[in-house]
Amino acid sequence: MSQNQKWCFIDLTIPDSIEISEAEIQTVLEEYKCKYKFMIEHTIIFDINEAPPLDKIHQLKDEFIKLVKMKTDYSEDEFDLEFYESEEIIFEFNIKNSSLSEEEFLSQLARIQDSEVQEYDTEYKLLKKIDYAERTYSKIPLIHNIRCENIAIFTLKTLNFGIAFIGYMNFSHSMKVSIKTFNFDMLKYLIDKTSELFSDVEWEDNINWKWLLSRKISSGYRENKKHLSKNILMQSFLKMSQSKDIDGSISRLLKDLLDKGYLKEEQYLSISNMNNITRFLQKYNRVIKNHLTDTNIWVDASSGLIFTENDKSDPERVSELNNVENIYAPPQHLLHYVRAYWHQDYIEHIFNVVQEKISSSESELKIIELLTDLQFDFIRSGKPTKSSRDIDLLIRMKNVKNDQEYIVAVEAKRNAHEFSRVKRDIATKISQRYANIFTGFLAVAYFDNGRRSINQNEVMWGHEDNLIKKPCMLCVSTDKETLEQQIIDALSRICT
Repeated sequence: MSQNQKWCFIDLTIPDSIEISEAEIQTVLEEYKCKYKFMIEHTIIFDINEAPPLDKIHQLKDEFIKLVKMKTDYSEDEFDLEFYESEEIIFEFNIKNSSLSEEEFLSQLARIQDSEVQEYDTEYKLLKKIDYAERTYSKIPLIHNIRCENIAIFTLKTLNFGIAFIGYMNFSHSMKVSIKTFNFDMLKYLIDKTSELFSDVEWEDNINWKWLLSRKISSGYRENKKHLSKNILMQSFLKMSQSKDIDGSISRLLKDLLDKGYLKEEQYLSISNMNNITRFLQKYNRVIKNHLTDTNIWVDASSGLIFTENDKSDPERVSELNNVENIYAPPQHLLHYVRAYWHQDYIEHIFNVVQEKISSSESELKIIELLTDLQFDFIRSGKPTKSSRDIDLLIRMKNVKNDQEYIVAVEAKRNAHEFSRVKRDIATKISQRYANIFTGFLAVAYFDNGRRSINQNEVMWGHEDNLIKKPCMLCVSTDKETLEQQIIDALSRICT
């Protein structure tokens, strides 16, 4: 999925009793050389590259307060200015009604409670007026990707930044509708009202998937991981870890590296003839015990000699005063990758294989999208502000037979015993408001710790008659092919 464009907004809260015209707002913006893309009522939209800096925002607020004071006896409750950025959301659907005209659709749209169709015209005229007008021109067009013959500019008075651009046209014996908005609550309101006004709606998009992505704080936020994962050495190690582990040598190596960071000499000798593994290891000396008890010890870093502070005539070498043992470990940057990022890359690769296997099989389920390394705000209402939940991998699936879609969140864990904590984190870091976005949850672990994959478990929100239950399943194996089949089976059970 391509990244949707972000826009910046100034939202002015002005009581209905105070009349401030668009021309007055425009005068203030021009005075401070603020180039805006579009203004509707008291909401101003900026290309993110043209957004005013924060110091100018404070100046604008002072100017708007002066403007309000000129109109009425000013109090702190009379005016507010919000400045925020938001990603556009585009949602498409068809109304399968060959007799519905474009005029009738627009008329029904205007009937929605607390709303107003501020303006409507052909796409060509609005492109010319908004996207290509000299005064508001910027490199990023606002409405070009709605791609419908007619566009209505729609506002909802009961919602902050309740703006939508609604494209509509008769197309192939149906009404093609495309909604662009900047707030999921606005989109959800329009979708619910559309479902009430029109029958036989064919949905092209998944409303829950759009809602989910509207709660995204960031993606690919582990910058160091991007750099390390592309390194040839890391890729080679990842490929080795996916090999068939016939005698358990690979899984034992990974356990030692993850737990301790090294292999002792006897462990290394047991695999010394396995070049596919030992090529990632090198020899180090590890200090077991330091015999230096005197605090008045000086060390010459360049020569490795030590001597007492008061007597430099009889120096000794550091190694002679320490007990050491031979150990074997990867280079430091590879060890960092193994302990911090290897497992997530391992699981991501497995899901790519799972996607290929499902696509090539006769299964009714198909994976539409796989997204990785994401942060979401699933606690607060309104604009997402702070991450509450990291999700390692998101899956959007579809049953092609019944045309149903499913959303599964995957948590990658090293150890199966972490499953209880996964369930607890899901329940506490995703509020009940967002729980129904998900069809189910999956935890995927490498080490079983004596615990096998379980058939079924549940995460619960709410109480008694308001209880929400979502399935949560565990897949665990050090064998890659076994784990792939477990995941396919679990997805089939969740998405039915």
